[in-house]
Amino acid sequence: MSASPRPVHLLHIGYSEATAAAMEPGFTLLDNRANPRPDWYELWPIAHWLRAQPMDEGALYGFFSPKFRQKTGLGAAEVRAFAAAHPQAEVCLFSPQPDVHMAFRSVFHGGEAFNPGYLAVAQSVLLQAGVPVDLNKVVMDSRVAVFSNYLVATPRFWRQWLAWVEVLIAQGEGPMREALSAATSYGGGAQRKVFVGEGFASLLCWGGDYRVAALSPFAVPWFSMLSPFREQLIAMEALKRAWRDTGSGEYLQQFDALSASVLAQATRRPR
Repeated sequence: MSASPRPVHLLHIGYSEATAAAMEPGFTLLDNRANPRPDWYELWPIAHWLRAQPMDEGALYGFFSPKFRQKTGLGAAEVRAFAAAHPQAEVCLFSPQPDVHMAFRSVFHGGEAFNPGYLAVAQSVLLQAGVPVDLNKVVMDSRVAVFSNYLVATPRFWRQWLAWVEVLIAQGEGPMREALSAATSYGGGAQRKVFVGEGFASLLCWGGDYRVAALSPFAVPWFSMLSPFREQLIAMEALKRAWRDTGSGEYLQQFDALSASVLAQATRRPR
């Protein structure tokens, strides 16, 4: 007799009456309708829930924005089926727009491209958290890159994530307030701290001792601005994987050259 699949707790973050009512079957409401700190987006209610709620060490937990289906095409059944198909995984990733991750060395390099100054600020927060990593040297492929915290993971993963987010919140409310509150071009000026926090899950998957399973990048929607460069992006993904698997600098040199070419062409194209 095969073992029963692990419990997978899927929490839908409702930050208004409309978004709470939009919750699909298979999810449990994480009620953030009071939305006391909208400047932190989903980071605030996830952190609040993790501080307050006990977790089953044998289960997986995920916290999803109301746009999860819109951005991924997935629902609760697909998430649970993927987790059941990867019973040894401690983290399962469901990241849309993988082409954005493919185009840059890492989510942190991508963040820097869209919001100059981002990488240095993220580096400073991680230094305060005691994380000895040089973000300039981090290379991530779609096996570890996470979009908008679209994942399910064990309590062990979420505890480490929360520890870093607590440092981020302390810095964002204190000594690094100005740097972390800088507006970005997303969502009418979402603050930089939101995207610093969103990078933590990817960094944990990249550098932590977690068994990670990622949904195929070909099973989710891609970003329209980069869609004309699909073949080049697939090659860039392969080059990053080869570099991560072998450490050969030639792969990274080829990636950097191709990335620069694709991004230059993409930014010149009419929207």
